[in-house]
Amino acid sequence: MQLAFQPNSKGKDLKPPTLPSKDLSTRYDRLQVYVDQYNKMMKSHVETVKACIQQANAFEKLKDKIERLDESLMRHSVDFAANDCDEVAIPGLIQLVRWCMSLWQSKAPKGKTSLKYATTLFHVASDTFRRLHPRLSVEEFGVILSSFHSLGLKRMKERERGSVQVLRTSDK
Repeated sequence: MQLAFQPNSKGKDLKPPTLPSKDLSTRYDRLQVYVDQYNKMMKSHVETVKACIQQANAFEKLKDKIERLDESLMRHSVDFAANDCDEVAIPGLIQLVRWCMSLWQSKAPKGKTSLKYATTLFHVASDTFRRLHPRLSVEEFGVILSSFHSLGLKRMKERERGSVQVLRTSDK
């Protein structure tokens, strides 16, 4: 077996072999360019989600806000998925859950129409949880759980409480 460096005849260690600095700087430069491009892309996606929320917020009716934000997020979801950065959509999806919860609660006493809004709320909240639960913050997780609780899914909230405890300990 030959070592990368061995003692010379005088008993002193030879220096380990070094790569030419040009190769290292080229690799480092390539990596730095990649990191810069990724950060720029992520910033662009975050700005896109913020713009989608602002555009949807311009509508007066809650139903129109929900439809607009859902449509905008769906349009950009292909870009997010292609770049493996679904987590940038979380603020938009959480806002969508909040608006769906508000709409359902405002329509709940009216009977049959509330079932449509309850179904929409459940669909949006459960889909967000299913796809992104490892990346949700405690506050975002709480919004999802409160939407389930408002729908009467208390058992699910109790079952998931353990997951919130795990998230809280991992945030420290």
